[in-house]
Amino acid sequence: MVKSSVHSTQVDFRLLFESVPGLYLVLTPGLIIAAVSDAYLKATRTKRNEIMGKYIFDVFTENTTNPASTDVSNLKASLNYVLKSKKSDTIPLQNGGAYLSEKKTTATHQEKHWGSFNSPVLNADGKVAYIIHRLEDVTEAINSEISRAAERKKNAEILEQKNNALLYSQAELDSFSYSVSHDLRAPLRAIYGYTKIVSDTYMDRLDEEAREMMDKTMKNVKKMGQLIDGLLAFARVGKKEIVKTDINMTHLVQKTLMELKQYDFPEKTKINITHLPPAIGDYGMLGQVLTSLISNAIKFSSTKEQPVIEIGSLQKDGADIYYVKDNGAGFEMKYYNKLFHMFQCLHNYNEIEGNGVGLALVKRVITKHGGRVWAESEIGKGATFYFSLPA
Repeated sequence: MVKSSVHSTQVDFRLLFESVPGLYLVLTPGLIIAAVSDAYLKATRTKRNEIMGKYIFDVFTENTTNPASTDVSNLKASLNYVLKSKKSDTIPLQNGGAYLSEKKTTATHQEKHWGSFNSPVLNADGKVAYIIHRLEDVTEAINSEISRAAERKKNAEILEQKNNALLYSQAELDSFSYSVSHDLRAPLRAIYGYTKIVSDTYMDRLDEEAREMMDKTMKNVKKMGQLIDGLLAFARVGKKEIVKTDINMTHLVQKTLMELKQYDFPEKTKINITHLPPAIGDYGMLGQVLTSLISNAIKFSSTKEQPVIEIGSLQKDGADIYYVKDNGAGFEMKYYNKLFHMFQCLHNYNEIEGNGVGLALVKRVITKHGGRVWAESEIGKGATFYFSLPA
């Protein structure tokens, strides 16, 4: 009969602890260093026999190069909390970490960033037998974040400079547009006035070709006047500050229609107004938007036997979108990129009158409100113009 033998193997837990890759200290309740990992010694450039059995705050000294450092006071507060509460605690990030004894003549305080944690080890009686103090070197992560923050700050400054330059250029352009438009009015009135005098006084002495030339002059003066009015309106929008209020969009649409009916408004045009939720924006500016969109819809549908215009709204992704739809001439979507630019008319002026400013003004107002404007169309089947406003 073979007798089995049991071989017992004693595990050297101190050796295991000292060999773990983490940065650990083991403290007694009296805050005496009882054990330390090799990784901790390497990271802090200390030797085991220099710190073992010592009071932790004889090892962890204040960073004399930074009097404002709170590393030691934070560590004291954390260890006291663990001893009293018997709960783990995380220490606020240490900048520079004072971890070398000032008694070492070669000691230097390196600029390090440490994450620090204290955890209690309780005995059978539920009392704190040891505290495990763990360090985590987060210097690389912090420095990377500092570098990224510096880069973000630099980019933000560059963006601000470019934005300021753009705002300055826009202000200069608005000022120029306003001045030019204002200064052009006087000579334009003179041209119109003298042309009218000649036309009224000498009409019976002019031949057909001369009368036709006078008529074209008057029409072009009128067109020029409309362009100047549009340019001035566009410039004023740029200068004006937005004053946001709660707006009843149904009432604003009805008011716009009443104003338009005082001018050229074909009686055959049918207007359908569906549900319009309230909006928040500048009452006057949004009135300009509606005036431009509705007057365009009236103009471009005027050639239809039964012009129909629909003014309504829809919801998408929780946002209110307003639209003005007509069954008029429409336009080719391949020219869409020209639609909201100054003086870009997609139709012949002789066919449909316009100055090419209205939609540019619409885009400027809506963009200034932080919204978006776009359109859909098909030749001969009308167009729909949409705009959204932030809540």
